[in-house]
Amino acid sequence: MENYLENKRRSLKFLGYSEEEVENVVKALTCILKTENCLSKDEALALAKQIRPVVSSDIHIEVGKPRGNKVWLVGSRIYDESYIYNTENDDYTLANDLVELAEITTYHQCHHQKVLRPTIYEVLCQIPQELRDKAVAFELYVEKAGDVYNYPLDRHILKCVLYTGKQPDKIANCEVCW
Repeated sequence: MENYLENKRRSLKFLGYSEEEVENVVKALTCILKTENCLSKDEALALAKQIRPVVSSDIHIEVGKPRGNKVWLVGSRIYDESYIYNTENDDYTLANDLVELAEITTYHQCHHQKVLRPTIYEVLCQIPQELRDKAVAFELYVEKAGDVYNYPLDRHILKCVLYTGKQPDKIANCEVCW
């Protein structure tokens, strides 16, 4: 991690970032790197069964908080597959009875600057411990166009709405795969 941070520091200085900006980025990256891969496989699978992704029907790739009917998404592997491109979700069970619990900022590995590929695992690692027992669902959205790719952090920055409520039995009984 230290080599990565030092290389990032040198790169940002070379590009003309101020010393203060560089240190702010390094501080943020240090926090981000500590949360990545913080859950064991068993912990992640248990949490993924409890906290599932939802998506709003109004998904016009717009910036801003999601609107419209929400549906549960199931069927994705949680660790190495982006759930937003899941083509196996053929149920579309409505999730409109959820209540917003909290909103957090999440950071996601960048495989391509303009292609968001958040994994369920990345989200679960970043949910604060005190919210994990209360949350049953999450939904991601882009708050600002500039966050689709944040160069200094080399991450996508998304807002994550956590919801409380109850998962329908057919959702709660769906298998979760690593």
